[in-house]
Amino acid sequence: MKRLVLILLCFVSIQSYAQFPRYSSSDVIYKCVGEIDYMKQNEIKDYNYFINHNFKDSDAILLINCARANENLKHAPATIISYTYKIGEDGKIEISGELINTTIKTIKKATLTFDFTNDYYENAYDTKTAKKYLTVSYENLKGRTSSNDYIEIRNHILDCYHRLNKDNETSGNTFYNKIVSSANLSKALIEYTDGTSSQEVYIFDGENLLNEGPLEPVADFKEEQEVEMILNNEDEDNNETEDNSETKENSEAEEQNETDSHALSEIPPHFKGNVNAWLAQNLVYPKEAAENGVQGNVFVKFAVLKDGSIRNAQIVRSVDPAIDREALRCVNSMPKWEPGYQDGKPVTVYMVLRISFHMK
Repeated sequence: MKRLVLILLCFVSIQSYAQFPRYSSSDVIYKCVGEIDYMKQNEIKDYNYFINHNFKDSDAILLINCARANENLKHAPATIISYTYKIGEDGKIEISGELINTTIKTIKKATLTFDFTNDYYENAYDTKTAKKYLTVSYENLKGRTSSNDYIEIRNHILDCYHRLNKDNETSGNTFYNKIVSSANLSKALIEYTDGTSSQEVYIFDGENLLNEGPLEPVADFKEEQEVEMILNNEDEDNNETEDNSETKENSEAEEQNETDSHALSEIPPHFKGNVNAWLAQNLVYPKEAAENGVQGNVFVKFAVLKDGSIRNAQIVRSVDPAIDREALRCVNSMPKWEPGYQDGKPVTVYMVLRISFHMK
């Protein structure tokens, strides 16, 4: 029986056979911290500062772990990749995976070249062209923040994490072979927007780069909160959804006055009740997605206005068009939240809600 389950981030275990160096859990510099007793001296001071300024305990811990993850990225290889593949009924190979750009530069284009082997460890070739390689490209992959400010780190720590799949491929060829048993990342060309390039690519031998990789502290503490403010510093004008209604101009002016440049509130907005229970009662698994076995985590960004109403919902991390539409429909139909407060006054705050669609 298929049913909707609101769960934590989880992905399929990834195996890779690339010749690139490995960036494994033994290389991770930090440890995830969950209690003040295990914090360093400067972290205890920061933690107490956050608590004294009306941050929730879980929010304060998340900030500390974001800073730890950012510090670790400064010592990490330039590019960290984990990947896998799937074979369609027609034998077409599709590459998917994850990439972390640990530099402060934006990757203009990442071109990845794969070769494949069969069960006998022999080279597998495209059955249509006899070629040996599959090349795919991805563009505009942001890096980590250069800031040492906790709030900046928290707001932008996930910017350097990128999902690699057919939806964000910018170019690539096709490869057909039904008996492929392993994939090998044989070449990676990383070109930055400043004209430089790097081939310092490491393959992470973990389940995935969020749960086991360099951003593990962030993912770990996101598990305790379905709602996280992780994209607050973007310009509001760039986050409006299209609306042809007559009231759009008035609402835009109203929102601009409401935000008053407050991206992160001292007291964050919260759902009046149990947001997971509400979603479980109101989300409907799209029939076409269920029939095709499509599942995954959708991230929806939206504004909580000073009166608690929801506005400007948009997908920031997609799974499938049908699932995306259902996630947007549900978020847009939410009842009013308790708004965020800055200096004792309600302000508009952007939030990101993770909604997990899984079948059992």
